[in-house]
Amino acid sequence: MRKFLFVFLVFFVSFPLFALKVGDPSPFFSVRDLDGNRWKLARLLRGNKGILLVFFSMHCPHCREELPFLKGISKKYRDRGLFVLGICVDRERERVLKSFRNKANLEFPVAMDKGIMSRIYNIYGVPSNFLIDSEGNIKTIEIGFSKEAASELERAVEKLLKKR
Repeated sequence: MRKFLFVFLVFFVSFPLFALKVGDPSPFFSVRDLDGNRWKLARLLRGNKGILLVFFSMHCPHCREELPFLKGISKKYRDRGLFVLGICVDRERERVLKSFRNKANLEFPVAMDKGIMSRIYNIYGVPSNFLIDSEGNIKTIEIGFSKEAASELERAVEKLLKKR
């Protein structure tokens, strides 16, 4: 019992210490999307002004509500240097996610999280969005979805893309 209590306390007391914050360097990652393309942070940083990592669940109502906004922001800013990458945290089969992607008509790459991405980005709620600049630093973190959050995220994207 003492060992369990110790582990419990260490985990929950130190939990905020591991949370990523605005200004922190983004953890490096390498993921394969549903089409078999490999996306690595280092390579994405070389070719884009900003990267928007979108952690979502197919079963989350707020995530589904956010999809039209994400499709729009991806389309609007793609040619200006924004790369959007969706990371699905569900434990579904790949074919289920592919079907969801196709029905939702998502035009940005989507990868399945095998638990690693959500751990290194300390995801505790979806949707969670991380805007990363070309230097690899986290510029904005948005958790949850609302029209206000969407407006704030779009302003952050605009600001980021104007810098260069």
